[in-house]
Amino acid sequence: MASRYGVRVLVRTTEVRSGKTENVRWALEQVPLEHSDAIVVIDADNLAERDFLSRMNDYLEAHPDADAVQGLLDVKNPRDNWLARSYAMAYWYTNRFWQRARGNLTLSATLGGTGLAVRTPLFLQMLAFVGSLTEDLEMATMVVLSGKRVHWNEHAVIYDEKPTDLGVSFSQRVRWMQGHFWVFGHYGPTVLRRFFSTGRLRYLDLFLYLAAPAKATLSFLCLVGCALLVTFRPEATWAHPWVQPIAHLGLGWGALPISLGMVFVYGFFVAVVGPSLRHRRLDLSYFFYAPAYLWFGLTWLPVLFKALFLAYDQGTWVKTEHTRHIVLGDLARLAGRSPASPALAPKEEPLRVRP
Repeated sequence: MASRYGVRVLVRTTEVRSGKTENVRWALEQVPLEHSDAIVVIDADNLAERDFLSRMNDYLEAHPDADAVQGLLDVKNPRDNWLARSYAMAYWYTNRFWQRARGNLTLSATLGGTGLAVRTPLFLQMLAFVGSLTEDLEMATMVVLSGKRVHWNEHAVIYDEKPTDLGVSFSQRVRWMQGHFWVFGHYGPTVLRRFFSTGRLRYLDLFLYLAAPAKATLSFLCLVGCALLVTFRPEATWAHPWVQPIAHLGLGWGALPISLGMVFVYGFFVAVVGPSLRHRRLDLSYFFYAPAYLWFGLTWLPVLFKALFLAYDQGTWVKTEHTRHIVLGDLARLAGRSPASPALAPKEEPLRVRP
C-alpha cells in the first residue's frame, strides 16, 4: 500500500537497542531533514483525521513561537469493553480539564507520544539527550526547561487504540510509570530550582505533574501506615490526648467512608462529563461504567509499585500489541456522522493561515 502511494518505508531489522526512541533516532538518520520545518510523530496503530497535517501546519504558521504542539488524542475503540471505555473516559476528561485548561492559562500541555509536531531543530536536539522509556514526557520537560511550552491544538485529531486485555494494559502502564519515575528523579530537582529562581507558575505546574506518581505512592503508604498505627497502637499515635480523636477521624479507618465517597463522586463525574464534552451533548451512556472506571483507577496501585522498583531500567521496551482493524469510516458511523465529514471538534475555528 505504501509503495502504491509513493511513500518511503524504513524497515529496521536489528534488535539491538530496540524501542520507539531508538527506532526514531535510526529513522531520522536515514531521512534528509534540511528542508523540514517540523517533525510529526504518529504511532503505527493510530488513525489520523484527514485534515490532521493541515491543522498542524495552520497552527504552526499562526503561532511562530510554538516549537512543540500536541494534537487532541482520542480513542478509536472506546466501545470494545470496560477497559477501553475507561481509557476513553479518562482521555475525554483530560482533554478538556487538563490539556485545554493549561493551554488557556498559557501553561505547558503534555506531549502524548503521538499526534504531536515539534520543530525540527528542537526535536533533533532533544532526541539526542532522551534517556527514558517515556520520551514524550522527557521532551515536554525539556521544552519547559528551555523557556518554552507545549502548545495544545485540539483541532488536529488523532485516534489511539487502547488495550482490551488487563495484562497488556498493566505492562503498558508499568512502562509509562517507569519512565515517569525516572524523569521525575532526573529532572524534578532542576524544575523545582527553576521555579524558586524565577517564580514562574509553569515550572511549579510541571514539577507537581512529574511528582504525581511518587506523591500517590507515598500518600497510599502513609494512609495505610497511619490507619494500622491508629488501629493497633493507638497509645503510641501522639502523646497529646486531644490529638488522638483527630487522628482516628482523619488518618484512621474513619476517613475511609469520606475518601471512598469522594472517589465515587469523581468517578461518576468523569463518566458523565467526559463523554458529554466529547459529543457536545448530555451523554449518560457511560454512567453505568463508572464503577469499572473506579476499578481501573485501583489497578494503578500495583502499577505504581512495580514501576517504582523498575525505574532504574530504562532500556527494556515492552511492546504493546494492537489487533483492532478500524477505519475512519467506522469512527464516523459510531459518532453519528457521515464518513466524509470532519471529526467532532470545538465549535470555534482556529486562525487559518495560508501561504
